[in-house]
Parts: sequence; structure tokens; C-alpha cells
Amino acid sequence: MRLLYFSILLILFFTVSIFSQAGGYGAPFLAGNSSPAITSVGGAGVAITVHDPFSVIYNPAHLGNNIWDKNILVSYNYNSFAVYNLYEFPANYFGLNAGYRLDSLIDMPMAVGLSLIRRTISNGEFTRTAENGEVLGKYDSYESSNEFSIGAAYQNYALFSFGLTYKNINSELTEKSPEYKVLSGNANAFDLGVLIKIPVIKTYTFSENLNADLDVSIGAALLNFGDELNVDGYNAPLPRQNSLGYSLSFGFNYVTQDLNLKILNFDFTQSAVSNLVLRDSLSINYKGLFNEMNILDNIFGMNNSDYVKSQFGIRFNILETVIYSIGNGYIYGDDTKTSGLEVSSKGLSKILYYLTDSREFLYLYENIEFSYINAQPDNHFAQGIETLYNGFVLSFKL
Repeated sequence: MRLLYFSILLILFFTVSIFSQAGGYGAPFLAGNSSPAITSVGGAGVAITVHDPFSVIYNPAHLGNNIWDKNILVSYNYNSFAVYNLYEFPANYFGLNAGYRLDSLIDMPMAVGLSLIRRTISNGEFTRTAENGEVLGKYDSYESSNEFSIGAAYQNYALFSFGLTYKNINSELTEKSPEYKVLSGNANAFDLGVLIKIPVIKTYTFSENLNADLDVSIGAALLNFGDELNVDGYNAPLPRQNSLGYSLSFGFNYVTQDLNLKILNFDFTQSAVSNLVLRDSLSINYKGLFNEMNILDNIFGMNNSDYVKSQFGIRFNILETVIYSIGNGYIYGDDTKTSGLEVSSKGLSKILYYLTDSREFLYLYENIEFSYINAQPDNHFAQGIETLYNGFVLSFKL
């Protein structure tokens, strides 16, 4: 049993080192990146609109934006975290956004929706042995969160989105057995967010078939406000944070009577994330909302400070089919360069419809989209930390 507890402490140490920005958190995976699309832009997810169900984790208000154009978005992510090639922490995430625009029911440009997200990260498999070395059993330790969100969007020139998330967090560090001490804990938390998407230039016409548009998004979120996680009498605060940021989206569109294809779209996003938990060996102290954040320095200046970290990224979307992203963020306790590649069926369906005039391809590009996303922070190999994010998103318009 002495080896068992040593292994648990070792796993916890590495888990905190990977995910926590300040250390000493309960459920540190809540502060880690969950969306490959947002990870690829440095984790700057509070304001950028990527139509990924997991964007709700960075700002619950993304739910309203996601369901404005699509009724259902389903996503599955598999993330892998390896430390010095000795320990691997697989993470499995499932996300669902579902909603409906009320334009056809009431005379109001509004949408409402619900979201369900399940996050599970393994802390490793343990083997229980007798004094003589006989294997008595094996079990997995893990942490998980079930997250339920409600959201709404309302359009009055700009698109205003709001969201609220409830999280039930569970930590299972040993097997459940009447013969052995169980190290487990539960906690509850809430997220709150707002997002405003402003069409600065709806259409700037260059020629009959070519125009451009420009959108600006502003987002703010409060994350992981709730109970402390208690495991075996040990209280650990959740990674309480606030986030503020903006995003610019500029695109060139090829337009005909039957087709509107975005030839090239450029997104720049930036956010500042403030840790609101200060912990030492004697106490846990919570900082006030946004009191450490300086908009000019942390957001527009993109500078880090003691409690506030700046993140930014760029996305290049070519023909609504291939998206390449780069970014820089304070991820896993260090400044981290990121990159990512996404492939979507949306642009391909549009192009095939344009070439073939097939009604099937018209239906696909108007109603169904599938994308695969891969992202990876770049500079942790020297530290022995290797990470990989893979995500699949399927969306429908009913």
C-alpha cells in the first residue's frame, strides 16, 4: 500500500504540473485546454467564434453563437498527455450543443439552446498487490466533470449571446472498496459568460463577384466559481478564473447567384486570463473579479503579469476547407507556442455543388458539416511533456 500512495502522489504532482498555472488546484484539468481549435490559437477562447461545442468551456456564451447557424453540434475529442515517456494521461471529452431559432415562432430574432459536456481524464492505472507480490486487483483513477449549459442569442445589428454553465466535478483517486480507504471527492461550480459579435463591415464590394466583410467579437467569462474539492479532509480550491478578450475576423467572399464561398478568412484573437486563487501552506484566498486585469497592458499590450496571462492566435481559413492556426499562450505553466490544422467538409460541399449543380451537395453545404481538428503545443518536448489534441465535430441545421 505504501507504493500505492506514493504512486498517487506522483500522479497528482505531474497532473498539477501539467494543467495548473499556479499550483495547488483541485480538478486542475478544468484549467487545461479542451478544444483543439482553441488550443491551436494559444488557448485564447473567450471571444473567437469557432463553432466547436467545447468552446462553451472557455465562455458559456459561445453556446448562443454556435446554435445561431446550426441546430445541433456534436463533438468528440481525444487528448493525450505524456510525461517523460513514463506516464500517459488520456483524456476523453464528449460535447453536445442543441438549440433552435425562434424567428419562425415569435417575431424576435432570438435563439435558445442547451449544452452537455462530459470530460474525463485518467490519472493512471494502479495495481494492488499482496506482501508476497500477488496481484490482488487493478483499477483506474480519474477525474471527471459533467457540465450542463443554457444559452441564448439575440440579434439587433450585433449578435448578443449569453450563457450559464453548471458543473458537477468528481475525483476518484483510489478504488471503491470497503477494505481500503477511498480517496475521492466531489464539487460543484458555475461559469457565466457574455459574447458580442459586431458586423463592422457587412459587405464591401470589390466587383460583381468579390466582396469582403469584417466582424469584431468581444467576450468575457467567469469560470469555475464554486466549492472547494475535499479529498480525505484536504481542501483544494477549483481553478477560479476570469477571462476577457476580443477577436477580429476579416474575409474575402466569392459570390454568385447560387454560391457564397469564403475564399480566404483571417482571424486574430486575443484574451487575458486572470487566476483568482492565491494559496499558501496556511490558507486559501480568493481575489476580486478583474481587479488584477489591466486592459491596456494585458489585453492590447499582450503582456503577462503576476496573476494575469495573455494569450493570442491567428487562423487562416482557405476555401472554408483547410484551416491553419498558430498561437501563443500561457499553457501548462509556461509560455507555449501552438499550432493546429483543421479540415472541414463545408467548403468542399460548396465547391462540388458549384461544379456539378447537384442538389445533394447543395443540401450538404446548407445543412451538414463535418470537421477534423488536430492541435499541439510546440515547446514542451524539452521539458518532457508531450501533448496531442484530436477532435471531431459534426453539425446539423434542421
